[in-house]
Amino acid sequence: MELKIKKLTSSAVLPEFKTSGAACFDLVIDQIIVFRNMVTVGYGFASEIPQGYCVTITPRSSFCQKGWIMQNSPAIIDSDYRGEWMTKFEAIPLEVHTYTISSGDSLQMTELMYPDFPYKLGDRVTQGKLELLVPTLIKEVNELSDTERGTGAFGSTN
Repeated sequence: MELKIKKLTSSAVLPEFKTSGAACFDLVIDQIIVFRNMVTVGYGFASEIPQGYCVTITPRSSFCQKGWIMQNSPAIIDSDYRGEWMTKFEAIPLEVHTYTISSGDSLQMTELMYPDFPYKLGDRVTQGKLELLVPTLIKEVNELSDTERGTGAFGSTN
């Protein structure tokens, strides 16, 4: 299977499988855009994914220790998308500071403190996987078959 990649910047790094048994290829940061406690990461390349496939992007396993979450996780790159691959991250507040301002009336203020984005240009932050799509026909019906679980929702199976 071939995944065609077009570099959009000279500093972009092509996705790479780090071991022969790796399920996913690593993605390297080419651009970081910071807005308050949110970060958009650009990878500096676009792709041509074969028809009938998509790429799923998820954080690398070590990412859960960093105090950030990937907002669009998993990110899906469709086969007809030709723009730059990007992902978005948001910081989880480290602590909350509450203080009082007194100038006549007393006003209580709360300030959230966020960690700095723990990655820099050239770091591997996410991983991608080429996935085969199953052609799916959406069909409206009047009844669904019964199952043991039925309509049991979150936590219904313990």
